[in-house]
Amino acid sequence: MVSKKSLVAVKGSGLISHLCSAMFVKSGYDVIHIMKGKPKKNNMFFAISPSSTKWLKELGFSEEFFSHLQKITDMQLIAESFGDTLTLKSEDYFAESLAYMVKQDHFTDAIEKMNVKKIDVKDDNNTSFEINDEFVNIKTGQKKIKVSLLVACDGNDCLVNEDSFDVTIKNYSESAFTCEFYSRVGNFSQATQIFYDNNIFALLPLENNLVQVVLFCNKELKSFLKSTTDDQLKKYLKDKMKDLFSIDSEVKNRSEFQLKDKSLKSILYKRLITIGDAAHIIHPMAGQGFNLGLRDIRNLEDLIRKKTNFDIGSRFFLRKYERDRKKDVTQLSNLTALISNFTFIDNKFNQKLKKSRLLSKSLSFAVNSKLLKQHLIKQATL
Repeated sequence: MVSKKSLVAVKGSGLISHLCSAMFVKSGYDVIHIMKGKPKKNNMFFAISPSSTKWLKELGFSEEFFSHLQKITDMQLIAESFGDTLTLKSEDYFAESLAYMVKQDHFTDAIEKMNVKKIDVKDDNNTSFEINDEFVNIKTGQKKIKVSLLVACDGNDCLVNEDSFDVTIKNYSESAFTCEFYSRVGNFSQATQIFYDNNIFALLPLENNLVQVVLFCNKELKSFLKSTTDDQLKKYLKDKMKDLFSIDSEVKNRSEFQLKDKSLKSILYKRLITIGDAAHIIHPMAGQGFNLGLRDIRNLEDLIRKKTNFDIGSRFFLRKYERDRKKDVTQLSNLTALISNFTFIDNKFNQKLKKSRLLSKSLSFAVNSKLLKQHLIKQATL
């Protein structure tokens, strides 16, 4: 049984907002979804954990969606500077897989086919919000809607501002460059990240023998990659890939984006709560940004299941949710920031560390640590 105050509002146009709305409907709430439009279909891809995959089935995703998933059973992390390799295998931990790769357009199709019974409201310049401790008033056109809770999901939401939230944004010195190619030769169940002196090179297999390349690079490398011909880019990729895959097509869908980290001192303000990119943005190195958004929704759903006849917008409930999420997000954010800083901050101290025999021995010990492997597996499969 849910609260008598059972009307909630979700604000956002991305995948997380639509999944959040679907969760609320499934949990028995009436949902107002305020959005500028539907999620876009594009070549973006996500890594989702086995537990998130199971949750999506319970939410109502069709079998067609799961037919597009590329199972990742192995993860290989190569520290090129030190000659060390860490390989994580799902079979060593009695798991079917470590992760699944999927493109955004398959997510969008699956959401449309669910046909979630909610009320869609166009988010435009005439939409306004009055947020207080008792309720949230939403005015759209000539209509006024009173809800118990408002959930903001998109990273650029205007409601997530300095006046209501203590927002910290860190812009990284590197960018991400992505591209794709088809391959006839390679291990399509293994994801690989290679840590070079001044860049990080990731190979992520997708369905139908497609391989996604993600390069985290400095300004000079980004400029080179943007200006290369197809043949030059192929040569560069072949040199970096260590014969892990063949390149049997043109390199397509080149794109690049600046990297940043975003955190809020508190993810709630009165009866407004933030999830997904509205609440946190982390370095995409670990491929967990989207998965963190899914974990936000799943955590919220778990708390709802444990309560009966309660006010979902109460501070007591929202503070409990905030405490549950803080540790998870902070751990991943700190880990990726640490690795990024060590790779890309080019100062004398870092250079000495990279050449240090002591550091090499320490890293060799770390990559062979059973506890580290267990921690990484846990983070990947949550």
